[in-house]
Amino acid sequence: MTPIMSLDNRTIDVIIRFHDVSQSDSLLRALFSLYGQRYESVQPRLMLQDFSTENIEAVERLIGRIAWNERRRRPLVHNCIVAVAGDHRAHLINEGFRTGQGRYIAILDYDDVVYGHAYEHLIFRLETSNAAVAFGRIAVKHVYPLKHYEFVQSTNRDAFKGQGLSDLFRDNFCPIHSFVIDRTKFAAEDLRFDETMTRLEDYDFLLRTCAKYPSDFDGLDRYVGTYYWRADGSNTIQPYQGPEAQENQRHWDLARERIEVLKKNLGIWSRQGDCQNVA
Repeated sequence: MTPIMSLDNRTIDVIIRFHDVSQSDSLLRALFSLYGQRYESVQPRLMLQDFSTENIEAVERLIGRIAWNERRRRPLVHNCIVAVAGDHRAHLINEGFRTGQGRYIAILDYDDVVYGHAYEHLIFRLETSNAAVAFGRIAVKHVYPLKHYEFVQSTNRDAFKGQGLSDLFRDNFCPIHSFVIDRTKFAAEDLRFDETMTRLEDYDFLLRTCAKYPSDFDGLDRYVGTYYWRADGSNTIQPYQGPEAQENQRHWDLARERIEVLKKNLGIWSRQGDCQNVA
């Protein structure tokens, strides 16, 4: 295998997908969590989807509300123009992979946060284990969204209970901001999200990655971020009500079917449903 690139730097590119300028308050919170990182070489890369010039300027003004400096790098803004309307979340990630220059890569959804020690911890795990991907633990805050903030109803530190590779092969307990990857360990063709998937695209990526490359789960002893679970159903499996619920459920059902096919093709799922070790 030829690695995708050979880099002698310690920069981590943090890819943030953003498609709705009305959610700027949540984006500001995510950016502030990157500003507070103890790791010194963090480069946020904000991937926009079909933003107008006016909305790009609004995002730049939002970014300017934080005092970025040489130690805390200002986010780079990339406006991704897609040919057709729709959900292009996987495409935005792939554009982040393509434009990134750092050795390490993380992904952070605009409505979640990482803790100040997150990337220091996960990169230490990568360097210690020589793995391609390293994982930390994520907590969940159940929140009720209001106009300019989210009211926290409860915090759950046991929502994602998996312990290792076999648990990941059974079901995904690793949210998209729970891991960091070392791009020098990847072949070019493997560092990609499946752009035909609009649900479970991160789990598809993790299954393909961890079935082929060494992974490190020893970092699960520390929490590295929070996932915000909104009470209006806007980031859950199915909205509680509304005309989009049935169509959303159909997309999730199709994605789960594809995941099961992938598991069988990778040889990590037996007919009895027992996890197989492909390492």
